[in-house]
Amino acid sequence: MTGKISDDENKAKLFDEDEQGAGGQIWVACVCLGLSLVCSGLWLVLLVSPK
Repeated sequence: MTGKISDDENKAKLFDEDEQGAGGQIWVACVCLGLSLVCSGLWLVLLVSPK
């Protein structure tokens, strides 16, 4: 019974990914890029600022 439930969940996940398509992947990439830019900016501020 648990196997059938997990199979249904996998189908639902695949369906969701197909619905989002490339737009979802681009959005995730933009968020990751923004977060990495913010983190590197914070590190630069910490390194440059006098202790």
